[in-house]
This record gives sequence, C-alpha cells and structure tokens, in this order.
Amino acid sequence: MMKFKPNQTRTYDREGFKKRAACLCFRSEREDEVLLVSSSRYPDQWIVPGGGMEPEEEPGGAAVREVYEEVT
Repeated sequence: MMKFKPNQTRTYDREGFKKRAACLCFRSEREDEVLLVSSSRYPDQWIVPGGGMEPEEEPGGAAVREVYEEVT
C-alpha cells in the first residue's frame, strides 16, 4: 500500500507498518566509531540515519539513500 503526501510517498507492508530502512555506518573496520545524525524533530538527540522507503525500492538502496540525504 502507498500513501501520497506533498513531497513524499509512504509505503506500507501487508500488516500496515510503514516500510523504513536504516544504516549503521562505521568509520573503520574496528567498528569503534558509528555515524549518528541529529534528529530534526528533537535537535538535542542523536539518531541512526534512516527513513521511509520509496515504492519499488530495495531496503539496502533505501538505507544508502537515507544516509546520503541526511549527511549532506
């Protein structure tokens, strides 16, 4: 199922949950530093980059797109 809102399309699974993708980004192979971004809703909180999936988008591609959108 899809819902269209101004400037965004939301996709849902069969149970009615919004499809989302997120990504843990590590700075090195030691995995001792993780990329976090500030929340637009709660500027004093740090979150893992992520967001809603576009129609026909694969989860991995959505996660990469969301990271790029949120860090640029």
